[in-house]
Amino acid sequence: MVDIRITLDTRRVNRMMKKLTPALRKNLGKATLEFATIAKKSIKRQFKMQRKKAPRDRLANLMKVKRLSQLKVVVSIPLRAHYLDTMRPHYVSLRRGRNITRWARRWYNPSLRKRGRSRVFRGPGGGIKPSSFLWVTKDPFVEKGINRIKGRGKTILRKVVKKSIKEAK
Repeated sequence: MVDIRITLDTRRVNRMMKKLTPALRKNLGKATLEFATIAKKSIKRQFKMQRKKAPRDRLANLMKVKRLSQLKVVVSIPLRAHYLDTMRPHYVSLRRGRNITRWARRWYNPSLRKRGRSRVFRGPGGGIKPSSFLWVTKDPFVEKGINRIKGRGKTILRKVVKKSIKEAK
């Protein structure tokens, strides 16, 4: 699992937390957890939405939110999904027994090639010949998912501060 940390700037916040009411302290912890949950849902939605052809539901369901401390929350992403998000473009040889060869046999359509770098040769029985290869590129979804929810952090914090002020009165 790869973790994406969602934290408040702890040095400034720790100084400020000593002066704050216990209600605001508790509500800020809830706000970070709420924002992390929204981030996880957005990343998960983006990951499922960007699927090329193969379904990604099982891998997306492994994404989780974990609380490390009152102000630190982590969104965990499976390592395979992280590799899809960050890998460098490269060629993959299609050999018998590989998962990507099974994927190419089932989903790859050579008429939909974008740049024409992949070469998948099919035999007379419809199988893939050993000299075939695919050009594989990354499929960035984490950054797109987080960019989609950037503005929500401010609204969540405003809501928390207003709620804490009401509780303090």
